[in-house]
Amino acid sequence: MTKAMFTLQGILNCISIKAANARVLSRCTNQAKRVPDRLTASGLAVSTPSHLSSKFPSITAYGDVRAGNLQAQKLLNTTTMGHHRESSSSSNNESGYASGSSSADPSPSIILTKAHLKFLNSTLNTLTPLEILRWCKLTFPSLYQTTAFGVSGLVTLDMLSKLQTETPSAPSIDAIFLDTLYHFTETLELVEKTKQRYPNVNLHVYKPEGVSTASEFEAKHGSELWKTDADLYDWVAKVEPAQRAYSDLSVAAVLTGRRRSQGAKRESLDIIEIDEAGLIKINPLASWSFAQVQEYIRENDVPYNVLLDRGYKSVGDWHSTEPVREGEDERAGRWKGQAKTECGIHNKRSKYAQYLWEVEQKAQRDELDARLGKIEIGEEKERVGEVSVAA
Repeated sequence: MTKAMFTLQGILNCISIKAANARVLSRCTNQAKRVPDRLTASGLAVSTPSHLSSKFPSITAYGDVRAGNLQAQKLLNTTTMGHHRESSSSSNNESGYASGSSSADPSPSIILTKAHLKFLNSTLNTLTPLEILRWCKLTFPSLYQTTAFGVSGLVTLDMLSKLQTETPSAPSIDAIFLDTLYHFTETLELVEKTKQRYPNVNLHVYKPEGVSTASEFEAKHGSELWKTDADLYDWVAKVEPAQRAYSDLSVAAVLTGRRRSQGAKRESLDIIEIDEAGLIKINPLASWSFAQVQEYIRENDVPYNVLLDRGYKSVGDWHSTEPVREGEDERAGRWKGQAKTECGIHNKRSKYAQYLWEVEQKAQRDELDARLGKIEIGEEKERVGEVSVAA
């Protein structure tokens, strides 16, 4: 009995420590939820402490940048796109000013304040998509295109190919494709056609971690995960692979295919946005309609998904995509009958931080229940033994 009680006390001590850690994680999650409000005063990202980022890579906080704020100036010297680095008290700049050829690197690679973003968006809204892409290539280091090979992404890919022909010595823009393992066969065939049409595009393919086929995915996560736990599906099939790609490739900015005419949350899209982790997202075709995209594809003989000829307009996973009826929104065929409008990679990262935290809390409760159950069984056996001896 004493041994059982000692074990129980040890578990309770362990749980109290875990509860304290959980409170810390909860505060960080709540802070992440407030990021959009903080962003109105800042464009500066500050990295998550390492002991939390390993478990919750999507939780980040933002520094509050104001004129005359000495602390903010210190942060400015030690933060680059959400990644902390050591500052140097001395400078080796030959001229006293930082430049790309200076021997010292005292400044972040990309910092966009709210005022700067507002100015850029008002200016870029007057440019064509091709002009926006040309400017992006000149402006952003570590720039990539994320694409699921929808019509907008294909137009962007074609325009980037034309720009590369204009300046063949300039660095090309690589593309990132998230293979959820549940794309239509027609989509995968389009990927191969596109690779043949644009052989100079370096395509990085990312799949759910630890699996390479749908059968392996289901063996690991269960059948029809998109039905049983939609948030978990979004995380393992799309969000985690995207974050892994951004980390592996040191991505600072991405080109997306989102447009205002796609409706729902996209109606108010700006050309340039910054997500909660400091990733810059550029939407070069934000002002184009579906008709304009189709016209460009026809006139430039751009490869496209044959599903568009069968009534589809926005194509995602086969299990959550249907043809669109006349008069319906362009993305009405995605997650039909559900309130959901985004696949996950364009949702706020704090949503998944909160989800992962809840999953961990449930795992801890289940572990506690299992251990307490074992103790109760042990105590019952002891009682039975004592009764047998007494008899």
